[in-house]
Amino acid sequence: MIEDDRYCIDISTQLLAVISLLKKANTTVVNKHIETCIREAVGSGDIDEKIEELETLLKYIEKSL
Repeated sequence: MIEDDRYCIDISTQLLAVISLLKKANTTVVNKHIETCIREAVGSGDIDEKIEELETLLKYIEKSL
């Protein structure tokens, strides 16, 4: 769109749409991680590393808001 010299607002609108889709995709990935990897770690008693991973991820998410 930039190369086609499209209107700035149109470009920004498309960027916001992509950002929204990426956030939804990330939410899906994180939910799947909780359902599988976290559940498995709880079952094996090896949860500390997974909690640290989630805490780190939440810090990244917080910074992006």
